[in-house]
Amino acid sequence: MSIKYELRPLTPDEAAAYVIHHLSVAGGGASVLFRPRAFDAIHRLSQGIPRVINLLCDRALLAGFADRTSVID
Repeated sequence: MSIKYELRPLTPDEAAAYVIHHLSVAGGGASVLFRPRAFDAIHRLSQGIPRVINLLCDRALLAGFADRTSVID
């Protein structure tokens, strides 16, 4: 027996909430700020797909670390 389920892409608001939640769970919610235009770009580039959102945020956080900033824009 198996279960099949297809997840739909996240909306822009859901994607932003997803990122904020993951930052909070990871303990970085208060120390990192994603600007609204960063959320817009993440959603546009990922098309709302959570795995791609994770990858883009990982790269954005790495770039922020390299630039010594906690503001991702």
